[in-house]
Formats: sequence, C-alpha cells, structure tokens
Amino acid sequence: MASHYQHSDKKIISSSQSHKNRYKILAGNGCHQAIAEVHGILVPPTEENSCHNLILPDGCVLEATFKDARLKWLAHNREGVLGAHWFRGYPKMKNNKLVGLQIIAWDMNMPTNERGWETWEFIGVWTVQKNLTVQRSMGLKEVRQQARETGFIKKFKYTFNNTYDWLKNKKLWSGYVYKILCRREGDSLKIQKVIPYACPRTKPLPRNKNHNHRELSHTKPKLDSNTTYHKPVK
Repeated sequence: MASHYQHSDKKIISSSQSHKNRYKILAGNGCHQAIAEVHGILVPPTEENSCHNLILPDGCVLEATFKDARLKWLAHNREGVLGAHWFRGYPKMKNNKLVGLQIIAWDMNMPTNERGWETWEFIGVWTVQKNLTVQRSMGLKEVRQQARETGFIKKFKYTFNNTYDWLKNKKLWSGYVYKILCRREGDSLKIQKVIPYACPRTKPLPRNKNHNHRELSHTKPKLDSNTTYHKPVK
C-alpha cells in the first residue's frame, strides 16, 4: 500500500511540474534574432545612475548597455574598453528610431565582413503592422527564468523607413520569416536586402473553404427540360 501511495504522489508531482513547464516560448525554432556590428567610441556615464554612450562615426549617439554583469564590470574597470572599438550587440528601437545597443562583445575578430562596414542583420517574422517581430537568442536557463516570471519571451519590433517600397514589390509577406540586411542612416534603418529564411519562393494561394464545392458544381451536367436521356443498352 505504501508503495502505491508513493507512486500516486509521484504522479501528482509530475503532473504539477508539467503544468508549470507549459511556457509560451515563441522562439520561432530559435532562429529569431537581431544583431549589429558597429565601430564607435564608448563613453563612460556622466552621472552615477546613467548609462554608457556609444558614439558612431557620423555622430549618432546610442545608449550602450551590457548583456551581463561581467561585461558591465569590464566597461567600468578596464581602461582599454573605453574609446574606439568594434562592438557587437542587440539593437534597440523606439518610435522607429535607433536608440540603443546592448553590447555582447567588442573587437577580437570584428568586423566579420571583409570591407569593414557596419552590419545590421535581422531574422524574424513579418507582421501585419508592417514591422519585423524579433526575439532574442537566449540560453535555455535564461529562457526558463523569463518564462516563469512573465509567461512568455519578450519580443522586439523593428520598423524600417523604406518598408513601403518592399511591400509594394511584394517581397515581404505577412507571417513569413525573413533575413533582412539593413544599412543605417543616422538613427534610422533602411532595408538593403531581403532573404527568404523560412518562406516559399512564391506566395501560396489562399485556401478557400468553398473551393472544392465550386469545382464539383462545375463538373456536374446541367439538366435541361428539352434533353432526353436514354439508358445504356446491355
């Protein structure tokens, strides 16, 4: 009997744990991301509670934050971090304007492109609201923690100032995943190239519930009062 009760308790515990683990993780097969590589000057905060600034070559100023505490410590305590470097990070936008970069690394093998250009790369789902929905690439532990706290993984929306041109040419379809390469003009981003990431080459025709019914109705012969039908001779 004791073993039976223990077994039933285990069932109760496992069922409650499985219920807790039903997170709304909308990671899009883990491919959704937004990443940038820029050359800029990292400037320390002027006030105690303010953030670092990242000044780009054309004078655009972004708020610079850091992905983890270790990077933040290095920025505050290592003199070599301040100054001109190549930085890689997650771009942040507000009201369709570029406002910040969450730094995840600097220098080493950057830039990763041969020409030494800034790169702004996005992979995400194009939405009806004419923007790209992106979710950060996160570690499993971080995903679970955020899912417990919020119930879902935070999404980021990016809107580009030449979106209409790409929509007009029917190169962006709602609900499909694209890889979008952009160029920066001041604090705004322009689409430069669109690569279908998880998207058919041609847009599929919408499914119509009455489609099959109409086809059947067309195939049926129309009865005419003047037409006589004869039974086949055996």
